[in-house]
Amino acid sequence: MSSSFNKLLHFSASHCRPTMATFLSLLRFQVLFLTLKTLKESGHAHVYSNIQKPLLFAQTAAFLEVWQNSCVWF
Repeated sequence: MSSSFNKLLHFSASHCRPTMATFLSLLRFQVLFLTLKTLKESGHAHVYSNIQKPLLFAQTAAFLEVWQNSCVWF
């Protein structure tokens, strides 16, 4: 590959990282907010049922971020 193409790939990857970090932070905040809201309103027995889908989404996004950063792209 040409060096200019490698520079473009590096720029694109470094440019997207703050956006992904912001997105993951928002997901974590959403899960925390829903957890605390459920604890306050209906107690600990209903927490997992209320946060199950947002938690799964946040965990999947975090896993994909780690997996993407560990892959070597040629």
